[in-house]
Parts: sequence; C-alpha cells; structure tokens
Amino acid sequence: MEKKPTKPMTPFDEVTIPFELTLLKLILPYTSAAKEQTVWILIKLMELKNTIRFFKHPEHLQTTLGLTAQSVPHSPTEILDILTPYLSPEQTQTIEQFQNVMNMMEIVQMFQAETASDTTGSASPDPENPGSNPFGTFNPADLMMNMLSDEQKEMFQMYQDLFSDASDSSKQPSENSAT
Repeated sequence: MEKKPTKPMTPFDEVTIPFELTLLKLILPYTSAAKEQTVWILIKLMELKNTIRFFKHPEHLQTTLGLTAQSVPHSPTEILDILTPYLSPEQTQTIEQFQNVMNMMEIVQMFQAETASDTTGSASPDPENPGSNPFGTFNPADLMMNMLSDEQKEMFQMYQDLFSDASDSSKQPSENSAT
C-alpha cells in the first residue's frame, strides 16, 4: 500500500486535540465496524469539549497558537505561504500559478505605469510619437511569456485580455462625450 505524505496538524488542532485522541483516530480503522461509528462520535465530542475549554481562557489564545504582532501575516502572499503545507500537491500548484499570475500582473502594471509616465515627460525615445514604447522593440510581456508553461501562458493571456478590455471600455465613454 502506497503511503500518502502526512499533512501537519494546524496549530489550533495541536492545542485542542490531545495525543490520546490522535492515537484513537489512528487505531479506529482497525476496530469493528459496529463500534467505529460510536467511537468516532465520542472522539468528536471530546474534541468539542477540549475546544470549549480552550476558549474559556482567551488570554492564552494568541500565545498558545504562536500568534504575535510579528508573526501575523500582512499580505495575501504571506497567508498563502502559511496555508501551503496543509494543501494537496494539486492545490499547492494552483496557488503557485495564481501567485505567479498576480506577480506578472504587478510587473505588467509597473511597466505600463512607467510607459505612461514616459509619454508625459521628455524621456520618450521618439519625440514625434510620445506614445512609443520606451523600451524600443523590447516587450517585457513577451519576455515573461517565454518563461511560462502553456497553462500559465493561457491564464496570463486571459487576464491580459480582461484588463485590456476593461481599460478599453473605460476609455470609450470619455472619447464619445468629447464628440
């Protein structure tokens, strides 16, 4: 039988589930089917009792769970990094792809902002065409596309299309009102 990799217990479970209950859970599949349901219910009731006892002492909540002002995550990326050990490999891969797309979108937005600021200043490479690409023929989006898998390329293209459609639709009313 192939052994699945174990997932760590959450900090809350580590505090509210004593070792004895963990052992009972591990042994339970080897008991008779008639007793199994009753024992599972008993285990869950004991976990609930421990949880209620835990919350009767809220002053221990943050220190017991290891939460301090320094350890509280401040960004979605930090939260996703904390969740990763509890996810399946497929879920982890999906989260990583999402993070990659978000990082790419931030980079694209930075380049777009830089390009927009260059069109208003004198740093434009072509004074006759202030909207020209300040990078010449170099396109940062093309560089990123070469670093992505096919799935990631599709996802990136989808988001890029969505944002360009939203940008185009926001420009149209102001253009129409000027005429």
